[in-house]
Amino acid sequence: MKLIDFIVPSFYYRISQDRRLRDKIPNPLPSEKKPKKSTIRLDTEKCIMLTDKIKSLIVNSSANLNTLQLGLDDLLDKVVKAAKVQKRMTQYFSKLSIPMEIKLSILTQITKFGCNTPQFIVENAKSFQDKIITDFHLQIYTTL
Repeated sequence: MKLIDFIVPSFYYRISQDRRLRDKIPNPLPSEKKPKKSTIRLDTEKCIMLTDKIKSLIVNSSANLNTLQLGLDDLLDKVVKAAKVQKRMTQYFSKLSIPMEIKLSILTQITKFGCNTPQFIVENAKSFQDKIITDFHLQIYTTL
């Protein structure tokens, strides 16, 4: 238990019991929840580590798995591109001067969009951005 968690309730209780200060000190307000940062499903470092492990298995085994190795390289490139697209969208829409409720719903939609396959994210990023702009009636003069 943190010291601040112990002190704050008892301190507020003492002040609230004091009749002279009762009207002067408002009840503590709950803090606003900050929007969660958008996270990428596959972290780039983990993906690189996984690719290296599979490549070492391919090299050490007697089976010819060159097609798997090429597929892994391609997958890694797609995941990195998808992560960049999702990060760029999140940064772009979070910097706009729009109400917090709209911003939270946009960031939620971006997070849901990020759960698709990397190829889908890269191919449909522009149409997804246009959909958000039209759905929320945003007047934006620049694009990603």
